[in-house]
Amino acid sequence: DNYNYIYHTKCALLKTSFGCVYNCEFCFCVEITKRKYFERDLEDVIREIKTIEEENIFIVDDNFLYKPKRVLRFCRLLKENNIQKNFILFGRSDFIQNNEGVIEVLKEAGLQAVFVGIESFKKNDLSYYNKRTNVENNVKAVKILEKNGIDCYSGIIAGLDWTAEDFSHLAEWLNQFQNPVI
Repeated sequence: DNYNYIYHTKCALLKTSFGCVYNCEFCFCVEITKRKYFERDLEDVIREIKTIEEENIFIVDDNFLYKPKRVLRFCRLLKENNIQKNFILFGRSDFIQNNEGVIEVLKEAGLQAVFVGIESFKKNDLSYYNKRTNVENNVKAVKILEKNGIDCYSGIIAGLDWTAEDFSHLAEWLNQFQNPVI
């Protein structure tokens, strides 16, 4: 009853993996696990989900959307175990853009929202951050989520050198999407 995330009330937290295989310049999660990535067994994850009373579950992995086969197996196990929950998770835009079919299956399994590390609408920033993605991927990913009725929450890194004009450009960029929250 005490845990909420944005519009998702009574939201439980779940961790299915630890660490991240990417090395974004600004991110500390790779330091916590000494640049190693660990996954929990999905059967164990399903057993834990069965104990969760809340309707909403925020999968707080640094990047749940990493291995398409694992994500599809997760969805299959949810279905086999007749688990009906609403999910929120973290994922990268390049995964979403390259795996639209997986996103569709996730939607059927209860995915409501993805927190996408957009980070910037500027190509140079993404390069500097070592994000290994681009502005075009970010746009395509958001549009795929919109098309599938999945909310997109995103992180944007505002530079210390940003001017009022940079914030205006950000607002213009965000307004190309269906439901921007500025």
